Parts: sequence; structure tokens; C-alpha cells
Amino acid sequence: MKSNQPLFSQASFPENSSILVFIDSQIQNYQDLRNGIKAGTEVYILHPEVDGVEQITQTLSQQQYVESIHIISHGAPGTLYLGNAELSLKTLGHYTQELQTWFNSTPNYYTPALLLYGCNVGADAGTQFLEKLHNITQANIYTSSTAVGNSNLGGKWDLDVRYGKDISHFPGLIFQPEVLVTYAEYLERVAINITRIMTQKRRLKERLLLQISVLLASFRVQ
Repeated sequence: MKSNQPLFSQASFPENSSILVFIDSQIQNYQDLRNGIKAGTEVYILHPEVDGVEQITQTLSQQQYVESIHIISHGAPGTLYLGNAELSLKTLGHYTQELQTWFNSTPNYYTPALLLYGCNVGADAGTQFLEKLHNITQANIYTSSTAVGNSNLGGKWDLDVRYGKDISHFPGLIFQPEVLVTYAEYLERVAINITRIMTQKRRLKERLLLQISVLLASFRVQ
């Protein structure tokens, strides 16, 4: 009978294993994060107008021995915003077949890691989301229940929510230490929404002022 025991300890992957980082380009100043990634990783930028889950799946189909995947994007409880799509409780069913292939190249006796850096992904509905995502990918999952990013904006770099079979082997953050101090943004979608709302309000105000000016001008003519 063949043994299913690994040739390496659980914490050790083959030397040719891959650590992949996917950064959603809709993150403010994502280039700063890109430049601060640790050496020895492969970094991919997700196009904002293409389904991000499909972009990741296509890239992973060309990899061997995937040790860990780091996804850096805007987030919300139980939700990641990737390209023009979202990965959430509502869409897990749609993406199940793709997600099941993410760690196909990793032998069964290794437990890969999936690190999700979006804000609040592990909060509230995030618990159910992580459970289902783990069952689909079989990866240990690490994410945050709070805002991720600059401390002056209420963020921090702490993946405090962990789900999986052996979560004690935390692979560590993918960033060089100085980036955690200098990055001036945070990874929550609400920041985008607020900016959009403020822009809409400003444009509405400009249109109203223009209409008022036209009305006043017509009264003067009369």
C-alpha cells in the first residue's frame, strides 16, 4: 500500500512552488503596493473591465505547485471586488468550478494558503463566505474583519480572521514592512462610493446654479 504521507513537512513546499499576488487596479495608488511586494513572488494586475475571477483562474491554470495566493482588492463583508465582478456569497455558486481549479497543481498532502486583503471581508456575512470558499478551494484562508490599510484612516494590516484545517502556518503578509507605514489609502469600496456621491452632488449643484442663472436672466429680459 502506498503511503499518503508527504515527502516534506506540512509547512514546507517544493523549492519550485509559486507565491502569486493579484492586485486589483481599481485600488487607489495600487502602484505603491505593487512596488512594495516582497521579492520571490509573481505579481499580476487585474484589469478593471474584465472579470477578475476569470483573470485569476486563467493565470493559475499555467502554474505548478501554488503555495499561496494573495488577493489585494477592495472588500466588504463576505465580498471581494475583482475587475468588473465580485466574489461573494451570492456569486460563489457561479464561480465554483473555476475556484475548484485554483490549487489543482498543489499535491493533496500540502495545504495551500489564500490571503484576502480587502477591508472587512471576514466580518458579519464573511464567516459563511469563508467557510464555503474553504470548502471549495480546500485552502487555509486568512482575511480581516476590519479596515485594511493606512492607520490614519482607521485601517490596519491585520488578517485576524482565519479559516481552514491548519491555520497555524500563517505565511505572513506579502508586503515589505515600510509599505505598511507609507501606503496612504485603505482597501474599502465605500471610499469609491463616497467619492462618486460627492462628484454627483457637485455636478447636480452646478446644474441647479446654471438653471437658476438662466431663470434670473429671463426675468431681467422681461
